[in-house]
Amino acid sequence: MSYKDYADYRRNGHLDLSMIENPLGASQQATQALIKNSSLLNKYYHSNEELVELISILTNSNLGNILLSDGADGGLTLASLALFDKKNIVTPAPCFPRYEYYSNIGRGNIKYVPPINDFELDESKVLSEKGDVLLLSTPSNPTGLSVSQSFLKDALSNFNLVVLDEALLYNKHGNEDLLKNYDNLIITRSFSKLYGLAGMRVGYVLSSEKIIKALEEYSSPFKTAFLSQIAALESLKDADFVDKSIDHFKREKDYLSKYLKDSTVNKTETICYLLKLPPEKLKNLAEKRVVVSSEFFKYLPESYVRVSISTHVENQRFLKLLGYNGGEL
Repeated sequence: MSYKDYADYRRNGHLDLSMIENPLGASQQATQALIKNSSLLNKYYHSNEELVELISILTNSNLGNILLSDGADGGLTLASLALFDKKNIVTPAPCFPRYEYYSNIGRGNIKYVPPINDFELDESKVLSEKGDVLLLSTPSNPTGLSVSQSFLKDALSNFNLVVLDEALLYNKHGNEDLLKNYDNLIITRSFSKLYGLAGMRVGYVLSSEKIIKALEEYSSPFKTAFLSQIAALESLKDADFVDKSIDHFKREKDYLSKYLKDSTVNKTETICYLLKLPPEKLKNLAEKRVVVSSEFFKYLPESYVRVSISTHVENQRFLKLLGYNGGEL
């Protein structure tokens, strides 16, 4: 499907809850800044110092602990290229499908740890593994569930390196406080979800200065596009948009949880959740790209799909497809 076809597909009202996106869009402050700076597209730019400074304030980190990247994906790619060579990578399943890609391009060897109770993290099994690197996400893609800091502290003591993917973080803060006491932790983040900048491909890495320097060896001075940095900067400044997004997520999660009992929607800490469906309904919704089926996630039972929390109207439409009244529509 071409870009134009897909854009028309979305504009024509097709219900697509397969992509994890901010249902409110992007900050108008960021959008206006992009228009204002569009005349500078022909220029090269390095890292935006003001953006890095705001990230350091947000995360209570030193400037040397931050590296801008083209989304969390770009940060994970740098980590794999710089640090995964001949390493044994332990990854709890189900997980983001590209984790295998990161291991492959980094010349590592990945081992998946199956979940318990269909999709829950098997903490004791993970901690008993004899790997070099632990690669995991919190909140998890696809479950939406988060891991505890006590587990992360144990993992940081057990593994030489812990790579923590916080791309689905839907709060202002994650586990950055652990960086003060652990120099073997990498956190990757994105502006795609909470800040609504999925199309801009911008994120950052938090880690020790030593690791950041190792990642810079595989990066570029122009790794993150100029306008993407401008959008990220203005999004960080727009506190009202961030608060509005968080409030919307909480409100819609409560709304959906009244109906979707056989799901992780009441426990999710991001804008996606797992839903258990009968085979006929699952097949129909997956073929129409309304949801993502389990085939994309290792060790996830076939009865589950990943769904994104959208606008109130689209959430109502989805409930109607499932046979619920869904409220006032």
